[in-house]
Amino acid sequence: MPIKHIIVISSAVIACVSLFLTLKQPAKNTNEPITIVPAAKTTAAELIIDIEGAVTRPGVYALPSKSRVVDGLIAAGGLTQEADRYVIAKQLNLAKQLTHEEKIYIPYLAEHTSGNASEIPAPISINSASLTQLELLPHVGTITAEKIVRNRPFTDLTDLVSKRIISHNELLAIQSLITL
Repeated sequence: MPIKHIIVISSAVIACVSLFLTLKQPAKNTNEPITIVPAAKTTAAELIIDIEGAVTRPGVYALPSKSRVVDGLIAAGGLTQEADRYVIAKQLNLAKQLTHEEKIYIPYLAEHTSGNASEIPAPISINSASLTQLELLPHVGTITAEKIVRNRPFTDLTDLVSKRIISHNELLAIQSLITL
């Protein structure tokens, strides 16, 4: 593989990890009032977007004209713990340039129900998954994903608890999403 391809792939992985670190903020009180930006305060160099769903501060935001979806997520305080990171990673292009008056909806984990078994994600192997794949799991951030990788191999899912990587309750929450 040419060095140019390796550099591009490495850059993409670093960008994804940086994005997850930026967006992985604890959820705040979602009963805060919705932020509305009056039109009189915007300029031609700005665009207005509406971002709703599983973000810390849903609302309407004025952003610079060349902003990307990731900029909108950052303006809204990042994703909540309830955000469906699997669906976001699969369907939302974080690098997409925003347009004026665009609406972005971030789905909640509880919303991901489907009668089609082929749409249900396959369990993630804790012995072979990448850091990025592990971070898609609920309650698993960068630090926890790194601990999982460092403590491989696992012979049982309960090893995650016995090796003090996650709590018993966290294991119960992700048990159906992981495999050896």
